[in-house]
Amino acid sequence: MDLPVVGFDVVFSGKGKTEVLTSTSNKFTVGMRNRIHCLQSGTLLSFENVSCVMPDGSINKLKPFELFITETNKYKVGYRVWGL
Repeated sequence: MDLPVVGFDVVFSGKGKTEVLTSTSNKFTVGMRNRIHCLQSGTLLSFENVSCVMPDGSINKLKPFELFITETNKYKVGYRVWGL
């Protein structure tokens, strides 16, 4: 079942500092994208306060989760399309 996301926080941690960026939609903000592109391979990216619209119309928050950032023959976010 797909649940529409209506907002979330991304927590960037490193060098003893923590920064929380907030999106009020289902998309990364420009600031989030800029920070994600600068992340080092091996970084954990935390998502908190992910708000979803439930089938009954109510809004529920998901449990926080983390993504492991790594580099392969793909971009850090999305896929690299060669020849474009």
